[in-house]
Amino acid sequence: MARRLLLTAPRYPVPGLEVPEQSETHAGAGQVAERQEVDTHMADIGKYIDKSHESKEFSEIAELPIDALQGVSQADAEAIQKAFNVRTIRQLAENKFVRAAQAIALLAGPKA
Repeated sequence: MARRLLLTAPRYPVPGLEVPEQSETHAGAGQVAERQEVDTHMADIGKYIDKSHESKEFSEIAELPIDALQGVSQADAEAIQKAFNVRTIRQLAENKFVRAAQAIALLAGPKA
C-alpha cells in the first residue's frame, strides 16, 4: 500500500522569523488554500534526482549524497560540504541558511 503525504504551506524554523500559513499569504480574500494529497511512490522525482535513484524510497533518497541531485556534480557537492558542512540531501534541506533563504523568498512573493 502506497504511503500518502499531505502537503501544506511550508514552515521554516528560522529563529525570530514567523512565516504565515499559505492561506494568509497566497489565497485571495475569502479563499482558503487547499491541501494537496500526493502519493509518495508516484511523485515525479525524476526531475530532481539522478535516474539511478528514482526507484528508491524517499527515506533512502534523503540520506543520499548531495550529488545525487540532478545538476549537482561531485565537485559542487564537495564545495557545498566545505561551505555548509552538509553531506546528504536531508542535511542540505535542513540547513539553516537554506531555510532562511526559502523563507525570505516566500515572504518576498513571486519574482517580478
